[in-house]
Amino acid sequence: MYPPPVASGYEAFQALVWHIAKKNIPMGCRKEYITGLDETSKTIYENYVQAYNRDPFEEPATELGNKLLAFLSAARKERWMETVADLDMTHNSKNAWKTVKKLNSDKKPDTTAAAAVSPNQVAHQLLINGKPLHRERGYVKQMKEKMDEVHKESDDMFPPFTEEELKTGIKHLKSRKASGLDGISTEMIQNFGPRSREWILSLFNSCAAGSNIPKIWRRAKVIALLKPGKDPQLPSSYRPISLLCVLYKLYERLILARISPIVEDQLTEDQSGFREGR
Repeated sequence: MYPPPVASGYEAFQALVWHIAKKNIPMGCRKEYITGLDETSKTIYENYVQAYNRDPFEEPATELGNKLLAFLSAARKERWMETVADLDMTHNSKNAWKTVKKLNSDKKPDTTAAAAVSPNQVAHQLLINGKPLHRERGYVKQMKEKMDEVHKESDDMFPPFTEEELKTGIKHLKSRKASGLDGISTEMIQNFGPRSREWILSLFNSCAAGSNIPKIWRRAKVIALLKPGKDPQLPSSYRPISLLCVLYKLYERLILARISPIVEDQLTEDQSGFREGR
């Protein structure tokens, strides 16, 4: 049973998504996993385990063990040849360099040692870094006045979002990215069924019409990362990354697609940051 598609019903929707995810998405790790174990090797391995349990010193156990090692060695050699053959510095250098770095024997210095600085100290420093200026520049005030005029003249800027807009927005979401506080990942959204997508579309339209969003969307999961070459004992040596809810980023993407053509006409030619193609 889906909750009402409004901001106050988002928590129930989040719980519903996680309930379904736990039932249908395999989680945890494989306790028994051997690299290169195909169907043939798997059969040999099972026979070897049985023979080993009967008597590890019998000839059948030894023969099966040697045979299994030979199959695994051949499989790993084949995987290595495929890996080397796929190295392409011209068209896909990112994956190629990732493979090269894995093969590099140089060990990076251990940075996992616990620092004397506390999480509260780091959080306090991040808050200081993020404090806005008390005075606004005249340019910012001028731009706000312009956008207020644009908003008054564009009453039809936000008709209800369409299914095609939602489909395009989901298509452009980046996979394999960390989720926000709601725990709903990009992969979950991409595999939503028609009813879930219809619910999300109704939620977005409700948020746009009422200028109200779920409370959890206003919060971010902030992670402090140590800057390269900085002293881990100093709170100022850390920089934050904020993980927002993916559905919130999808909502922002839909809004951005609507306002970009209008905002572009209002920006000065000197403005280059955060503009496409500049």
